[in-house]
Amino acid sequence: MRFSKCFKNSLASLLVMSTLFLNIGFTEAKNNHHNPVIAKSYDFPVKPGSNEWKNLSSKEEKLKLTQIPENDLKNLSTSDLIETVLNYPLISDLFVFDSYEQGFKAVSSNFNGLSELVKREDAGTHLIQAYSELKSSQKKKKVSDETRIKLMVLEILLTQNEFASKLTPEELESFHAETKNKIEDHVSIAATQYVTTPNGTKVEVMQLGEQLSSSDKTAIANMIKASYPNAVLLSPATTNYNCHSYAWYSQSTSNTYWMNDPSAYWTDGSYKRTTNPGVGNKIYYSTSGNEHTGVITSRVAGPPSNGDMAALLTVTSKWGQAGLYRHNAKDCPYYVSESAIRYYYR
Repeated sequence: MRFSKCFKNSLASLLVMSTLFLNIGFTEAKNNHHNPVIAKSYDFPVKPGSNEWKNLSSKEEKLKLTQIPENDLKNLSTSDLIETVLNYPLISDLFVFDSYEQGFKAVSSNFNGLSELVKREDAGTHLIQAYSELKSSQKKKKVSDETRIKLMVLEILLTQNEFASKLTPEELESFHAETKNKIEDHVSIAATQYVTTPNGTKVEVMQLGEQLSSSDKTAIANMIKASYPNAVLLSPATTNYNCHSYAWYSQSTSNTYWMNDPSAYWTDGSYKRTTNPGVGNKIYYSTSGNEHTGVITSRVAGPPSNGDMAALLTVTSKWGQAGLYRHNAKDCPYYVSESAIRYYYR
C-alpha cells in the first residue's frame, strides 16, 4: 500500500476533528427531502459475529450479501442511512488503503449504501448531527468500542470533499479556520531513503514513524476482526511499514520502511512472473488504486478449480496502517478477481 501526504493529512484531520466539532455552532438539520417509509436503519441479513458471516470465504460473497435492496435504499431517511453506513459489515475497509480518501472511494464503489449517501444533499448536516450526538454521549459515560469506531468512521466521512462540500458556509469557515494550522503542525515530510532489489536497483522508501495510538490500534483491530473473522492477526497496526515493504524488502515486524512502488523488483528481473505459485512467492493485487502485496505461506495441493488459484493460497500481508494478517488470498479487502492478481518468484 502507498502512504501519501494525503494520508498524513487525514490522520491529522482525525486528531483535530474530535475536538473541532464541539466548538462549531451546529446548524439545525436541513429538511430531509426523502420522506422515510422505513423508520429505522437497514437490518443486514447476515452480520459479523454470526456463523453465517464466518462461513463466508471471500470478499465477493460478503459484498453480495451486504447490498441494500433498491426499494429499501431509496426510502431510508438520511439519518437512518447514516446509521446503516456505520453498521456496514465491511466498514473497516476505510482504514486499510493508501489514504482515508482512497478507503472512502473503495467502500463507496463497493457499497450502495455509501454511494447513496453521497447523493443526499443533506448528508453533511446529518453527519455532523450524528457526530455531535455521539460526542455528547461520550461525555456522559464510558466510551464503548462500538462508539469509538463509529466516531472514527464519522470523522473520516466528514473529511471527504463529497460531504464537506455540502456543509453550510459557516460550518466550512469554522472548520477551515480551526484546522489549517493544526493540520500543518501534524504533517511531517519524511526523508526519502533507498533500499535495493536483489539485482541492485534502488527503490525509494520512507521512514514515517509510529502515528497510531494504542487506542487507535485496538479499534482498528476490532473492526477488522468483525469484518474478516477468518483473518489471523499476527502483529498489531503500525505506520512503520506497509505491505510492499514487508513482502519485498523485509518480513521483520521491526521493519521501519514504507514503500510506495515495488515495481522495480520485477522490472529489473529480480523476480519473475509465474502462473503456478508456491510457498514463499509473492502475490500482487494489481487493481489500480488497490495495489497490495503479500507473501504466500501455504498452498492447498492440486490444481485450481476453474482457474481460481487464489482460493488455494494462504497469504501473510500487512493491511495498510492496520496489522499484519494471515488470510486466504480471496478473503481480504484487496481481492477483486483472479485476473487482477499476479504471482512472482525468485
